[in-house]
Amino acid sequence: MKKLIITIILILLTINSNTLFSQSSYNVNSQTLSFLHSNRTHYPSGSNGTAAGNTSLYTNVITIGGQQIDCIIKTVS
Repeated sequence: MKKLIITIILILLTINSNTLFSQSSYNVNSQTLSFLHSNRTHYPSGSNGTAAGNTSLYTNVITIGGQQIDCIIKTVS
């Protein structure tokens, strides 16, 4: 779980370099990340994202100041 949280934080910081330079931090104002209501795609195609080496893309896990935030999760073990 700790690796997942660290990965999410790193992804949020690197999603859009233009936004990152114009806005140094995001104030989520007590909003919650929602993976249950986001669109998700797993790679390789046909996987469920749980095997080592799988990658999962979750789109629009949260919207902050009109900016939709996506999350990419890489399963390592």
